[in-house]
Amino acid sequence: MTVGLPREGENNAPDTKKKEEKFDEKEYKKYEDIRSKMNLVFDDSAELHKSKIQVATTEEVRLFENLNFIFH
Repeated sequence: MTVGLPREGENNAPDTKKKEEKFDEKEYKKYEDIRSKMNLVFDDSAELHKSKIQVATTEEVRLFENLNFIFH
């Protein structure tokens, strides 16, 4: 119920909040550009990882052996 309400001792001057909340279009575009490039890198890496045949761990082999035993 008290979220967003001013607290005693806090500096709640209206000019201070307006300066902090200023939206910078250039910075936002830079952020989105970097984010987009990072997503491309990670998407490509994920696709390469999924397409490679990987050796199962001993635990994974036991799990499949147990499942095979249960269902047959």
